[in-house]
Amino acid sequence: MIVVDTNIIAYLFVRNDEFTPITKELYRKDRSWIAPSLWKFEFFNLLNLYRKRSLLAEEDMKDIYFKSLETVETVDLVDLSFLYNVASTSDLTGYDAQFVALANEKNLSLITEDKRIRNEFSNIAVSIKDFLG
Repeated sequence: MIVVDTNIIAYLFVRNDEFTPITKELYRKDRSWIAPSLWKFEFFNLLNLYRKRSLLAEEDMKDIYFKSLETVETVDLVDLSFLYNVASTSDLTGYDAQFVALANEKNLSLITEDKRIRNEFSNIAVSIKDFLG
Protein backbone atom coordinates (compact mmCIF):
# COMPACT_ATOMS: atom_id res chain seq x y z
CA MET A 1 0.00 0.00 0.00
CA ILE A 2 1.21 3.49 -0.93
CA VAL A 3 -0.04 7.04 -0.67
CA VAL A 4 -0.14 8.76 -4.06
CA ASP A 5 -0.61 12.43 -4.77
CA THR A 6 -3.11 13.66 -7.33
CA ASN A 7 -0.51 14.08 -10.06
CA ILE A 8 0.44 10.41 -9.81
CA ILE A 9 -3.22 9.49 -10.21
CA ALA A 10 -3.44 11.80 -13.21
CA TYR A 11 -0.37 10.23 -14.82
CA LEU A 12 -2.05 6.82 -14.59
CA PHE A 13 -5.27 7.93 -16.25
CA VAL A 14 -4.33 10.83 -18.54
CA ARG A 15 -1.56 10.24 -21.06
CA ASN A 16 1.69 11.99 -20.22
CA ASP A 17 4.64 10.88 -22.34
CA GLU A 18 7.14 11.43 -19.54
CA PHE A 19 5.31 9.90 -16.59
CA THR A 20 2.50 7.60 -17.74
CA PRO A 21 4.71 4.60 -18.63
CA ILE A 22 6.56 4.62 -15.30
CA THR A 23 3.31 5.26 -13.41
CA LYS A 24 1.81 2.16 -14.99
CA GLU A 25 4.90 0.28 -13.80
CA LEU A 26 4.29 1.65 -10.30
CA TYR A 27 0.69 0.46 -10.43
CA ARG A 28 1.77 -3.02 -11.52
CA LYS A 29 4.15 -3.15 -8.54
CA ASP A 30 1.63 -1.90 -5.97
CA ARG A 31 -2.07 -1.71 -6.82
CA SER A 32 -3.12 -0.58 -3.36
CA TRP A 33 -3.24 3.20 -3.72
CA ILE A 34 -4.66 5.52 -1.09
CA ALA A 35 -5.06 9.29 -0.88
CA PRO A 36 -6.83 11.85 1.31
CA SER A 37 -10.33 12.82 0.13
CA LEU A 38 -8.98 16.02 -1.38
CA TRP A 39 -7.61 14.02 -4.33
CA LYS A 40 -11.08 13.45 -5.77
CA PHE A 41 -11.72 17.18 -6.08
CA GLU A 42 -8.25 18.02 -7.39
CA PHE A 43 -8.48 15.26 -9.97
CA PHE A 44 -11.99 16.23 -11.04
CA ASN A 45 -10.79 19.82 -11.46
CA LEU A 46 -7.88 18.67 -13.63
CA LEU A 47 -10.14 16.53 -15.82
CA ASN A 48 -12.61 19.38 -16.14
CA LEU A 49 -9.79 21.70 -17.22
CA TYR A 50 -8.79 19.20 -19.90
CA ARG A 51 -12.42 18.99 -21.03
CA LYS A 52 -12.73 22.79 -21.23
CA ARG A 53 -9.57 22.94 -23.34
CA SER A 54 -10.98 20.21 -25.63
CA LEU A 55 -8.15 17.86 -24.63
CA LEU A 56 -10.65 15.35 -23.26
CA ALA A 57 -14.18 14.52 -24.38
CA GLU A 58 -16.90 14.81 -21.75
CA GLU A 59 -17.70 11.09 -21.90
CA ASP A 60 -13.99 10.23 -21.48
CA MET A 61 -13.80 12.60 -18.53
CA LYS A 62 -16.66 10.76 -16.82
CA ASP A 63 -15.20 7.34 -17.60
CA ILE A 64 -11.76 8.30 -16.30
CA TYR A 65 -13.18 9.87 -13.15
CA PHE A 66 -15.30 6.86 -12.21
CA LYS A 67 -12.46 4.45 -13.00
CA SER A 68 -10.14 6.48 -10.75
CA LEU A 69 -12.66 6.21 -7.90
CA GLU A 70 -12.47 2.42 -8.24
CA THR A 71 -8.67 2.48 -8.29
CA VAL A 72 -7.76 4.83 -5.45
CA GLU A 73 -9.02 4.33 -1.91
CA THR A 74 -10.00 7.54 -0.16
CA VAL A 75 -8.86 7.72 3.45
CA ASP A 76 -9.81 10.41 5.95
CA LEU A 77 -7.08 11.85 8.12
CA VAL A 78 -7.31 11.18 11.84
CA ASP A 79 -4.24 13.02 13.16
CA LEU A 80 -5.21 16.59 12.35
CA SER A 81 -2.58 17.97 14.72
CA PHE A 82 0.17 16.49 12.53
CA LEU A 83 -1.51 17.98 9.45
CA TYR A 84 -1.54 21.38 11.15
CA ASN A 85 2.12 21.00 12.10
CA VAL A 86 3.13 20.12 8.53
CA ALA A 87 1.13 22.99 7.06
CA SER A 88 2.38 25.55 9.56
CA THR A 89 6.07 24.60 9.64
CA SER A 90 6.74 23.85 5.98
CA ASP A 91 6.50 25.62 2.65
CA LEU A 92 3.80 23.19 1.51
CA THR A 93 0.25 24.18 0.72
CA GLY A 94 -2.45 22.91 3.01
CA TYR A 95 -3.42 20.60 0.16
CA ASP A 96 0.01 19.02 -0.19
CA ALA A 97 0.30 18.75 3.58
CA GLN A 98 -2.67 16.36 3.60
CA PHE A 99 -0.79 13.81 1.49
CA VAL A 100 2.26 14.04 3.75
CA ALA A 101 0.11 13.73 6.87
CA LEU A 102 -1.70 10.66 5.52
CA ALA A 103 1.58 8.93 4.63
CA ASN A 104 2.93 9.71 8.09
CA GLU A 105 -0.24 8.55 9.82
CA LYS A 106 -0.30 5.24 7.94
CA ASN A 107 3.51 4.82 8.02
CA LEU A 108 3.59 4.53 4.23
CA SER A 109 5.58 6.07 1.42
CA LEU A 110 4.13 9.06 -0.37
CA ILE A 111 4.79 8.75 -4.09
CA THR A 112 5.13 12.16 -5.71
CA GLU A 113 7.02 13.89 -8.45
CA ASP A 114 6.77 17.17 -6.54
CA LYS A 115 10.37 18.04 -5.69
CA ARG A 116 9.36 20.51 -2.99
CA ILE A 117 7.49 17.79 -1.08
CA ARG A 118 10.31 15.29 -1.57
CA ASN A 119 12.92 17.80 -0.39
CA GLU A 120 11.04 18.81 2.74
CA PHE A 121 9.86 15.31 3.65
CA SER A 122 12.49 12.97 2.25
CA ASN A 123 11.76 10.48 5.04
CA ILE A 124 8.21 10.03 3.67
CA ALA A 125 8.07 11.24 0.06
CA VAL A 126 9.81 9.55 -2.87
CA SER A 127 9.69 9.74 -6.64
CA ILE A 128 8.22 6.94 -8.71
CA LYS A 129 11.67 6.01 -9.97
CA ASP A 130 13.14 5.83 -6.46
CA PHE A 131 10.22 3.74 -5.20
CA LEU A 132 10.63 1.30 -8.06
CA GLY A 133 14.34 1.06 -7.28
